[in-house]
Amino acid sequence: MSDHEQQRTLSPRGQSGDALPPVEQHAQQYETVRNAHETELIEDYVELIGDLIRHRGEARAADIANRMAVSQATVSKMIRRLNELGLVTSKPYRSLFLTEEGQKMAETSRARHDIVCTFYGRSA
Repeated sequence: MSDHEQQRTLSPRGQSGDALPPVEQHAQQYETVRNAHETELIEDYVELIGDLIRHRGEARAADIANRMAVSQATVSKMIRRLNELGLVTSKPYRSLFLTEEGQKMAETSRARHDIVCTFYGRSA
């Protein structure tokens, strides 16, 4: 095998195959990204619930679905998740309420969101 052919089959780490990281490392990287996205999504929901309560006096699943452009089934699934995490309380056919922990997360998320919007010169 020529040097050029050998170079093509060796990764930057000197391993045969392509330039992908080892399987375990690669899986860990994707898991880290998925967890970060999940946390971001949870914060978005909690922030919106807090905003709806503050501006409208209540947060309903239908309002969340409309404002996030997702189905009510998607919102229901996330509400169950938020409930399991102790961030919201809910009863069937009633408004949602933030727990103390949920309220803290909503305030932190809103403050972070406001900073980013101010930085980019947009209103939140």
